[in-house]
Amino acid sequence: MAYAQLVGYQFETWLQADDDYSNAFRQYLQDRTPNTSGGPPPLVIRVSAWIGADDRVKQVEFDSLGDATADANLHRILTGHLMTQPPPDMRQPLRLSLHLAKDAEKTP
Repeated sequence: MAYAQLVGYQFETWLQADDDYSNAFRQYLQDRTPNTSGGPPPLVIRVSAWIGADDRVKQVEFDSLGDATADANLHRILTGHLMTQPPPDMRQPLRLSLHLAKDAEKTP
């Protein structure tokens, strides 16, 4: 459980990064169809992640967001990075839910 929290925090950090992929993904979130309160509806992304013994996120899977560019950007954001700690002896994939909303588009 603690490692899942660490991975969630790392994903949050990568989503908040000031780089082309993260900026484009956050823009996608802001541009989504407004809900009754005037903002984009919350988005829950269920992610399956495989983390290698070398601490690198090797693979992620998630349902399509319905936008190929957003899908590709999210995939690039979540893969290829190094975790701050190696995975413990655990079953993989690690399954996480990222919760994204208008006021928290940078915070899963």
